[in-house]
Amino acid sequence: MPTESQLQTWLEQAYVARHKLSTGVLMVSFQHGDRRLTYNAADMAALDKYIAQLLEEIAQQKNGGAKRRRTYRVVQTGDGLT
Repeated sequence: MPTESQLQTWLEQAYVARHKLSTGVLMVSFQHGDRRLTYNAADMAALDKYIAQLLEEIAQQKNGGAKRRRTYRVVQTGDGLT
C-alpha cells in the first residue's frame, strides 16, 4: 500500500494534469507508481474519478485505515398529513 506522502504526490500530479486539460492542453501524462497514465480532454471524468479515489485513500490513511461510512438520519416533522 502506498504511503500517504506518495498518495499526496500522485494527487498533486493529477490536479496539475486536470488543470492542463482544463486550459487547453490536448493530452497529459504522469506516473502512478510503476505505471504511466495518459489522459485527454475526453477523459476528464475518468481523471476526476481517479482524483476522488486518491482523496478517499488519503482520508482512509488519516483515519487509521478505517473506511468512512455515510450515515443518514431521517426526521419527521409535523404529522405527515397534507
